[in-house]
Amino acid sequence: MNNRFRWLVCAAALAAAVVAVPVRAQEDPPIELQVMIRLAPGYSIDAFNQQYGTQTLRSIVTRNTHLLLLPEGTNEEAWNNALRQNPPPGYLWSEINYDGQDGEGRTGSFYVAGVNARNRYGTQYSRATLRLAEAHQTATGQGVIVAVLDTGVDATHPELIDRLLPNGYNFVDDNANTLDLPDGQDNDGDTLIDESHGHGTFMAGLVAMVAPDAKILPIKVLNSDGHGDGFLFAAGVYYAIDQGADVINMSLGSTYNAKAVEEAIAEAVSKGIVVVGAAGNMAWEEPREYPAMRSEVIGVVAVDENDVKAPFSNYNRKASLSAPGVGIYSTIPTDGQGYQYAEWLGTSPSTALVSGAAALVSQRVAHMPRTISKSLAIRTALEGSSVPIDHLNLPEYERMLGVGRVDAAAAMTHDVSGTWLTGAIIRKGSLVGDGPWQGLIEVGGGQMRVRSVLAGTGNHRMDLIVDAATTIAQPSGIDLKVRSRLSVPAGTARLFLRDFTTNKWVKVDEYALGRTMQAQRVNGLPAGNFIDSAGRIRVMIRHVVTVPPASNYFDSFIDQVQVTVRQ
Repeated sequence: MNNRFRWLVCAAALAAAVVAVPVRAQEDPPIELQVMIRLAPGYSIDAFNQQYGTQTLRSIVTRNTHLLLLPEGTNEEAWNNALRQNPPPGYLWSEINYDGQDGEGRTGSFYVAGVNARNRYGTQYSRATLRLAEAHQTATGQGVIVAVLDTGVDATHPELIDRLLPNGYNFVDDNANTLDLPDGQDNDGDTLIDESHGHGTFMAGLVAMVAPDAKILPIKVLNSDGHGDGFLFAAGVYYAIDQGADVINMSLGSTYNAKAVEEAIAEAVSKGIVVVGAAGNMAWEEPREYPAMRSEVIGVVAVDENDVKAPFSNYNRKASLSAPGVGIYSTIPTDGQGYQYAEWLGTSPSTALVSGAAALVSQRVAHMPRTISKSLAIRTALEGSSVPIDHLNLPEYERMLGVGRVDAAAAMTHDVSGTWLTGAIIRKGSLVGDGPWQGLIEVGGGQMRVRSVLAGTGNHRMDLIVDAATTIAQPSGIDLKVRSRLSVPAGTARLFLRDFTTNKWVKVDEYALGRTMQAQRVNGLPAGNFIDSAGRIRVMIRHVVTVPPASNYFDSFIDQVQVTVRQ
């Protein structure tokens, strides 16, 4: 049955469709016989194909990253493992290509079109929740480009016709047509046809509502059933970077954490771009959806009008922010009934609202150079000014809904000074720093490595102390985030804040740490004695390991320390 008839259902039925337990597999599947590979500059993919019998399906030429087709009958995992164990010259990495999709398509939910939707688009509660009227007195998104990676955008819609840039791209069909069009096919075999047609137009309409003077760059990475894959997502992010985007909206995700997408996002953040992702609509903590749950991305959870977690929304300690995602009105391509506006719900709309707010803050910090400092300043303004909502939700969701619900007006004035900080290694016992470690600690921009040398085996530790400063007169709380790893399989990380009244360190978190880079958040800490009269905050990151008998040292890698002070 064509989805046009499904859309004209009551809102209650829509809610039921979203909240219902999904019948699909929990994790996104690999795409048969497809792998992605990145080669060092100057190395030829043609030579690689000749050696391994592969074929190039698509390429991101500027990054020497390629999507390859394996020979028929090849086991993808075995092939990839063998390549990793015996890599050819110029090989950087390879991985299997996995499916991904928008959250609403994943659960088979549809928007509700109707005659009243147009009026509600301009009067919906989310405008008041974000305090847009007040925020627009300071910024409207002027001079900001928001890339919308989605199903395309209806360029003829009256709300969008003057806001779309002409230089978008369609990576699904590999052409310049970025219109949000149905294809009349059930591409994913779920018996639903074009269930995500209109998704990109809906998200673009929300960005336009929050940031009315921002320009929207449409980048099509999902088909009309809402499916894409890791390669398309990475290609879309790189294209947004190259076209000068300031904000990248990714109301989509995959349960597979693709290396290709990770590298693209790291480059975006290093160039001052904010990336916003949807947490997902499966009502669970695990499996996580990426890129939203990556530490470099603002991962968004959906809440209702009362700041209560939406029943369908995923949740996780890795989430960054919450935003309205229930009863949201926005734009759709003109349907058979002549409707151009509709109601939908999901973490995708929540994500678009946050992207719009990021565009407002981007205008506010337009004077900053396009470096990581700019993207971090925007993120700090959004997270640090957010409204705490843990007390409004069930105890099991504590610290699972981000640091708070976005408040666009508050983000306009939030202090962003002293957030990305200078650190210095101090000696402890026999610890020896591997150099004069002092400087900006950045994601993807100069990872700090410290080698701790021990006279023998046994327990050993490394301490990193970071000083921050804030100008907020009456701070209400502190949020802390640290991203680090070890060179050994297992160890412990402990996070401390300095109590300036007792002059003692107070442990605020402890967790297992190994060779995988891990981002750890501690939100909602009381300001209290942790900020001195001059506004100083002191953080200590301690890594503790048992050095194996075969070695007398371990390395600590730290590439992010963030302190956010709440007003």
